[in-house]
Amino acid sequence: MTAYGKEDMIYNGTKLDWFGFGAYKATSGLPQHQVASEQTKSDEGPIPEGIYSIPVKVAGNAKVDRQGNLGGGYNGIEAIPTIEIDGKKYWWPEWGRNRVRLTKLHIDNPKARGRDGFFLHDSTKGYTHGCIEIDTHFFERLRLHAAAAVQLGVKKILLLKVAYPAKDATTNGGTLVK
Repeated sequence: MTAYGKEDMIYNGTKLDWFGFGAYKATSGLPQHQVASEQTKSDEGPIPEGIYSIPVKVAGNAKVDRQGNLGGGYNGIEAIPTIEIDGKKYWWPEWGRNRVRLTKLHIDNPKARGRDGFFLHDSTKGYTHGCIEIDTHFFERLRLHAAAAVQLGVKKILLLKVAYPAKDATTNGGTLVK
């Protein structure tokens, strides 16, 4: 239980447990920084320990500008489309096909509190710049949950707790797909 309520999920560095909905491989941080003690390093280390909220709302496709830059990410669960602009195709393998923004509610380590801009996304490259890369099946379940939330009026926000078992714990959950 947190000051924000009971968490729905916990990420321990190698997997994300969504209580009652499964456990998913998950990775955070760049290859040389995939260790819990690196969580204060912006754009390199894993997501900081703390509490985050996840909106349970399907938001359609992520926005793409005329230059092919991916934007948005604040409205809920987004699909990341392949698009064509002036005959050139754009796809974002660093993001995968789906993402959802994490809103930080509390960061445990004061030295990491300036970090922000975290997402759950389903790329399969085996690293992130601080987001959580998660098994692609997670978003299938999240979208089903969001549809049920609309139909049944269930919780519209999920709480994610990030808690590593030790300072030297790995944050590489084996999400690399070759």
